[in-house]
Amino acid sequence: MKISNLSQPRQAARPLATPTQSEPPAQKESYIPYLAAGVVGLGTGYLGANVGAVAGMELGILLTRPESGLGDLLINMARGAQIGLVVGAVAFAAAGGALAYIAADELLKNQG
Repeated sequence: MKISNLSQPRQAARPLATPTQSEPPAQKESYIPYLAAGVVGLGTGYLGANVGAVAGMELGILLTRPESGLGDLLINMARGAQIGLVVGAVAFAAAGGALAYIAADELLKNQG
């Protein structure tokens, strides 16, 4: 009587099955941070335009020579207001929009 199990060469041990790890679903790109940045950028740009215009007018007053006439004073105030309006709007809009984008993006990442 022959035992068949012993006569065959021994096969290598089969590795144990490891449980598959389910990967988290791919997160879709959200448009909410972009909208938040746009809305906050508009609001802070408006605020910056007002702040810049007032600061520019004051600088126009300060930088006018005392011996200058009223016309020079008004021209310097107007130029200062125009420059301050543009610079303030751009600076405040960029800063506010960037902060709003970062905040909204982090809130969405930590949400789920």
